[in-house]
Amino acid sequence: MTTTTLAPPTRWTVDPTRSRLTIGTRIGGLLPVRGRFTDVAGRIRLGAAPADSRIEIAVRTGSLTSGNAATDRMLHASGLVDPAAGPVLRFRSTRLVAADDGWLLDGELSTERGSRPLRLGLRCRHGATLLAVAGGEIDRADVGFLLARPGAEALLGARSPLDLRIEAAPVQTS
Repeated sequence: MTTTTLAPPTRWTVDPTRSRLTIGTRIGGLLPVRGRFTDVAGRIRLGAAPADSRIEIAVRTGSLTSGNAATDRMLHASGLVDPAAGPVLRFRSTRLVAADDGWLLDGELSTERGSRPLRLGLRCRHGATLLAVAGGEIDRADVGFLLARPGAEALLGARSPLDLRIEAAPVQTS
């Protein structure tokens, strides 16, 4: 699935119905929980060179669901997603470099509270549409700073895997 060369410069708009961000953790160190943010938007610019490429993604924090109503009530009641942190979690790329099996994507993950650096492994394929799959990890302190009510991050495992799946359509120019 990986394209290791970039196409001529192109711009893409994220399809929110076909894109998602998932995060996994262990609540209290025991209960594995996987949540999915279903409201994902953004844009991607592939440049002629990796340094000319940019990815900007916005995820509505209120769209987090585990797929189980009881677990969702527990997640929201525990403060693991604090509405005061901001309604949107944003990722903005700062660097894209070739790696053995795709790309390394460096960027900043932010809410209204501030930002934290994040590195993701990225694989992508493009043609009529763009498919980008990125993965990495975020540590408990960063989840606490960006998303949770103060102290709620103590309920989480030390590191949480992140998986971002983006499908995008080309931006039509006139």
